[in-house]
Amino acid sequence: MHGRQTRESVIRNRRAEEAERRTRAAAALQRRRQIAAAERGAVEKLRRDIVEDPMECIRRNNIWRGDLIPMIPIERNCMIVSDEKYDVDRLKTDVASAVSEAEAGETWVRKTNMWQSIALRTFDGKTGKDSAFLTSACLEEGQKERFRDTHILDACPYIKEIIGGLNTDVYLVRLLKLSAKGYHGFHHDGSVFNQRYTIIRLHLPIITNDKCKFLLGYPTMLPSPVEQAEGRGFRNVKRLYETHLTAGDMWFTNVTTLHAIENFSDEDRVHLVIDVKPTPEMFKKIYGSLTNYKP
Repeated sequence: MHGRQTRESVIRNRRAEEAERRTRAAAALQRRRQIAAAERGAVEKLRRDIVEDPMECIRRNNIWRGDLIPMIPIERNCMIVSDEKYDVDRLKTDVASAVSEAEAGETWVRKTNMWQSIALRTFDGKTGKDSAFLTSACLEEGQKERFRDTHILDACPYIKEIIGGLNTDVYLVRLLKLSAKGYHGFHHDGSVFNQRYTIIRLHLPIITNDKCKFLLGYPTMLPSPVEQAEGRGFRNVKRLYETHLTAGDMWFTNVTTLHAIENFSDEDRVHLVIDVKPTPEMFKKIYGSLTNYKP
């Protein structure tokens, strides 16, 4: 009898502990949901404030200065700039050809733990790690002519046709892959793209889905000196705006402002990324007029 009572007591205690654990877990989940709802509400209020009184938002935040501030309205920072709908199947064929054409050290060169590139047009036609990024020195007078197609682009006839059809100066062209579940945190590319009237970044998504997002951020804390030295991004950034860049469309993305990218899907995201001098048509669509356009 005593043994059975002991077993029943143990079972009751376990059930009580399990019920208490579930209650605590439910309460914690509710708290997280309340915090998330409050954060969403704060971001929505911030977005409304930026539209209604952007100067007051800027005044309140001494970190948000210069080109870090997005254009208003917020949708101008990532917009479709061409009426043409590009053939995604042909683009995918070119991606496969680029992978086949690239030699060792040229295929999906790793830039961070999450994103990789294949160089199609670069400074001096270099490939591999030497083709990593643009610098302001590459855009100085007498240097722009040094941008050349790589041998990999020769295997991508449709992409070559698209680039030629832009009818403008074309600088760096890459296929960029963001790994499944990948995230590249908030940062800005102001060292080159602060010359916003003479160079812009275009994205042509090839392999993507609605779980891949382009994000704009509102900074609340600067990186530490160590983080800055290591090239790491801002911390405690609020998500100000997010959008999905649809496949087959040519998108302008404002990379001088604070931005991030994420891919919360189970497939790698692949974009064709083209850095160009904006055409008059692109310029007017992005900036609203041709006032500062330089032929």
